[in-house]
Amino acid sequence: MHDLLGINYHYQLADANGTSAIIEYVDNKMVVIRQDENKKNLILTNYFLTEGGDNHDGRGYDRYERIETTLNDKNGVITEDDAMDLLSQVALNYQHKTLKHMVIALWSAVYNCNEKSMLLCAGMDYTKKYKFYVDKPGEVIKL
Repeated sequence: MHDLLGINYHYQLADANGTSAIIEYVDNKMVVIRQDENKKNLILTNYFLTEGGDNHDGRGYDRYERIETTLNDKNGVITEDDAMDLLSQVALNYQHKTLKHMVIALWSAVYNCNEKSMLLCAGMDYTKKYKFYVDKPGEVIKL
């Protein structure tokens, strides 16, 4: 599974209890990375965790490392607003080396497993936040 630039997709899934897993596709094989007792938070950026993944020149690892450091400093617990602020600090925003377009974070999302909601900012505009709830389909709350 690849995007238009030929980059592999990978996903992070979480349940209502906050247990999460990362799914990466490497060499056309699905790899599932699950939380273990030693690691409370799984972190997903454009950096692949699976050896042999789409890690062009380690791109994305700096973002991964900054998130990991921040979470470790806060014992793995931050507010939704702090999480969105952190995402704004590590958002992709650079000129592609060979193509004539900017690479940006199309959206940033913070999921609240307790209230089953998602806080969303789109198009690198972190001044506009939208909240969606699983139990209120179709309703959007602008914050």
